[in-house]
Amino acid sequence: MDIQRHLDNEPVVARPPSQLYRFGKMVRRNKVAFTAVNAVALAIAIGFGVSTRLYLKERAARAETLVQKQRADEQRALAEKAKTEAEQQRDAATKAQVEAEANTKAARKVSEFLQNVLGGIRPNNAAGRDTTLLRELLDRTAGRIDQEFKGQPALEAELRHTLSIAYKELGEPETALPLARKAVEIRKALSEQPTPGLYFAMENLRSVLGMLGKESEIEVLGVEHANVARKVFGDNSREVGSALQGLGWSKFRLGEFEAARDLFRQSLATDSQMHGALHGMAFALQSLGDLTGAEDYARRALARRTELYGRENTFVSESLNSLGSILRQRGDSAGAEEAWREALAIRKKLLSASHPQTVASEKLLKELLAARAKNPSPVPPSTNPAPKQP
Repeated sequence: MDIQRHLDNEPVVARPPSQLYRFGKMVRRNKVAFTAVNAVALAIAIGFGVSTRLYLKERAARAETLVQKQRADEQRALAEKAKTEAEQQRDAATKAQVEAEANTKAARKVSEFLQNVLGGIRPNNAAGRDTTLLRELLDRTAGRIDQEFKGQPALEAELRHTLSIAYKELGEPETALPLARKAVEIRKALSEQPTPGLYFAMENLRSVLGMLGKESEIEVLGVEHANVARKVFGDNSREVGSALQGLGWSKFRLGEFEAARDLFRQSLATDSQMHGALHGMAFALQSLGDLTGAEDYARRALARRTELYGRENTFVSESLNSLGSILRQRGDSAGAEEAWREALAIRKKLLSASHPQTVASEKLLKELLAARAKNPSPVPPSTNPAPKQP
């Protein structure tokens, strides 16, 4: 019986059947059903695995998409920030440019105002006028520059330059000097490259130093001034000629007459009608003993200055004094007297009787007349030492 039960896949009775034994027999009896169940279970497992994999893949894709979106948002935010900063910088630059233009316009207006005022204190226009009020105005303006124009270097430089010229014209080079020095210092700091403003500030500083007799400093400044002129205006410009002329006068005052003559010639090569260089050549040649050449240049300087300024002008009186000195050295007493009398008349009219230039003209004329009184014959050529620049 157990054999038949075994063949029928039923539990045998020869031993007590275990649960696992019974289950095995049941599976054998129902192979089709269990196979179907297993197939279904396997399908479910495979489906679960595939769906799980797809879910994980989708979740990873969503996470990547989120990361990319965050990155895009960050980049967009950075781009917006950069755009905002660029606009702010552009606005700041525009504002700075507007302020700079406003400062420049203001500086020009103030400078033009002061320069118009200066016209009344130049020697040709100031005879007999009281400049006390103008001095007070200049002093107040100079005292307020540091507070009023802090952070506006271009305007500060322009005002210091103009005030320096004003004090110089008033005959106060000691007051003009620190203003002129500061104007040059600021101009140098404003730009790495030389500018016209720097050139003119250096020209004024050189003039003030000349009034104070600081020849060694003028010589160093003169070389730098000429180099600035070349870079700003070109090698053959009139500005280069003017700088060389200033350096020539420095050499002359140092007693280097040949060097002075050469510099004056270089200056005239840029502008043959530059009256200061013509006047300088007359002095240099006279000091070197070339009286014929000196007279020629003195007359040319006189003609040019008369053409530019009219006869009643301090430049003209300066040329007349120079011409008279040369003529006396050449033995032309009458020509010297004529030139010196006219120079004295101009200076008496334009300057005060106590002005050093007026006093110098009177002294020259008195010496000539005294020498003639002692010796009625023509006065011999003068043996005076080399002349000094008036």
